[in-house]
Amino acid sequence: MVQILEEFKEYIITGVISAITALFAYFMGQRKSKAETEVVETDVVKNIRELYGNLVSDLKDVVIELRETKKQVVALSTEVNILRHTAQELEKELEACRKVFKK
Repeated sequence: MVQILEEFKEYIITGVISAITALFAYFMGQRKSKAETEVVETDVVKNIRELYGNLVSDLKDVVIELRETKKQVVALSTEVNILRHTAQELEKELEACRKVFKK
């Protein structure tokens, strides 16, 4: 048995060193993979944050624009109502004038 171990001693040492190297490489690969994943996740979060900021900014602009449009609509609606009232008064006056001139 000792003689067999002596003959395969070199192969056993090489196998053990290879196994240790493989385990070391595996754990280092896991560590590297985890670090790369964290970097990618951080980039994704930054991009999402930037997109969200742009979206909020755009929505604020749209809200401001809609408020201005609403003010214009209210002003125009008020003006239309005033013009309708004026037109009704003018029609009444015209009708009164027609009655006076018919006689």
